[in-house]
Amino acid sequence: MIEENFANLSYIFHDSSKTNDYISKILTRGTEYQEAFTELRDDPSRGLMHLDSVGRWTRSTITQRVRQLGEGPAFRYELSCKYLHADIWAILNNQAIKDMKGYRFGLVSWGIEDINMMLWVLRKQEMIPNDLLVLHEKLIERVVDELKKEPGPTYA
Repeated sequence: MIEENFANLSYIFHDSSKTNDYISKILTRGTEYQEAFTELRDDPSRGLMHLDSVGRWTRSTITQRVRQLGEGPAFRYELSCKYLHADIWAILNNQAIKDMKGYRFGLVSWGIEDINMMLWVLRKQEMIPNDLLVLHEKLIERVVDELKKEPGPTYA
């Protein structure tokens, strides 16, 4: 996550003429993802459709952004992804999941944490424009509410 956030922050500030636009899109996407994940918990088919409709904040993939940092970070990122994405590996290899709510909670909390950590760093550096701070506050409130829900045991 640190590698991803560092890559994202480096990318956001590599072209100062696009920085405010990137931050605005990230905040908007964060709210859209949170809404889609809430729907996913309540109605999986509708939630997945909503999730698919959320736009990206940049055309660059996270792997491309990490590679821009150099070979060392790219290697660490690839290695950590093989470990951190084990949940997806388990699904693809037909591992039994006892608790879909717990599994979804893991995916939701990871996604929200990743978005929110980057925004927190930007905020600490006073790099989020004042007109976007209100949107970030709303996102934080919704994240706090979402993360109060406890996951159950996930894998059989």
